[in-house]
Amino acid sequence: MKRIMAAVALVCAAALGTPIAASAAPKPAVLATALPAGTVSITGITTLGRTWTATPKSWPSGTRFTYAWYDGTTRIGTARTYSPTSSRLGHSIKVTVHGSGSGVYTGSVSVRSAIVRVQSASPLYGVPWPWAADDGTNWDAGLTAAYRSSSRADKKQLAKILTQPRVVWFTSAQSPAWTAAALQHYIAATQKGDKRALVQFAVFGEFPDSAGGEAGRNTPLTSRQKTAYRTWIDAIARALGQTKAAIILEPDLALDAPPNNAGDERVADPAAREALVRYAAQKLAGDKNAAIYLDAGDSDWLAVSKEVPVLKAAGIQYVRGFALGATHYASIADAVSYGTALAGALKKAGFPSKHFVVDTADNGKAFTWLRYNAKYGAASFDNAKACASKTSPPPCVTLGAKPTYRVADYAAAHLTAAQKTKAATYVDGFLWFGRPWLDYQAWPFDKARAVKVATTTPFQ
Repeated sequence: MKRIMAAVALVCAAALGTPIAASAAPKPAVLATALPAGTVSITGITTLGRTWTATPKSWPSGTRFTYAWYDGTTRIGTARTYSPTSSRLGHSIKVTVHGSGSGVYTGSVSVRSAIVRVQSASPLYGVPWPWAADDGTNWDAGLTAAYRSSSRADKKQLAKILTQPRVVWFTSAQSPAWTAAALQHYIAATQKGDKRALVQFAVFGEFPDSAGGEAGRNTPLTSRQKTAYRTWIDAIARALGQTKAAIILEPDLALDAPPNNAGDERVADPAAREALVRYAAQKLAGDKNAAIYLDAGDSDWLAVSKEVPVLKAAGIQYVRGFALGATHYASIADAVSYGTALAGALKKAGFPSKHFVVDTADNGKAFTWLRYNAKYGAASFDNAKACASKTSPPPCVTLGAKPTYRVADYAAAHLTAAQKTKAATYVDGFLWFGRPWLDYQAWPFDKARAVKVATTTPFQ
């Protein structure tokens, strides 16, 4: 009976125009969308002692992230940042970011970064490496002057040398005053006011012209010549100040070691000359912003056992490490293997944590002394024949890989995975401290030779 009465009431209300309450219409359902994946990369200077950051990119706004850092398959961190310790040196690191959706996005997705190898905290890494044009002081042996006076075609080739960051040599053939002034000009032309910029130069005075140069090494230095060397070094140290620099100290220092062949000419007074280099190492190390590398020959020259005593006597404890390839043409791969062995031998001798740099100015078609000697004879090795074309087989000289501090990830070096690990651990940089554009790698500038080694290089 109550249901009949209620129905009658509704009919009456409708007839009288009274509004009838209706239930609210349902809201349309919101369709959830699967979270789209962005990317993640490792940013920052990826060396020991630095903070590495996992940087997500192209993810929807509001995405929540968690992180996991890996050395191979071993998880080593879960924060957004990571600072590798010395135990990770040379290892391959990656980070995984796990994104979780919110709002209109649901679900989650994980993405991995590219692998980055842990490099040594090289003082050369991550700073500007500028090149400099000579301001008229002639510290570059005439390269800039030759470029400016050349035809358009020759300028194109000479620019392959001029516009690369090069190691400029300062020699004791010049007076202390001239050397100091020229070095200051070079520093100013290179840095152009940027004190972070790396100035690269070599110090070459152990075999002074007054003693017949390297050809006079069978005659001991006089007391006056030793004093002159120290005075010259003092002038360089004053001009250098606290400049950010990479210094190759005494290219051909390896001549102080016992020669490989009994008939080779021996330095008459290696201990006295090594003591001078030791003085230079200690003096120049007063620049706390300088990375100094003692010459250590090349992989095709001396056995590691012969090199260690020379470096020890020449002050390896005062410097960053050693340099390979100044006047030879061996491959980057051979230099990395030899340098790693030498660093290990130095560690056993009580000098741990030594690093090295490799010259790549002239090994575009790498070859050893033995290979060149077999074809052309040893007499012309210091002025080895330039390649005739890009397809010329070794042994011949042409420009090598461009200078860089990215040694482990530099494809042009053609290193194996094992060699990349060694490079990341020990190599501070590939530098140009060889000078194949000069006659006998010394003096004067040889334009025809410079154009040839630039024209035939496979790297530019």
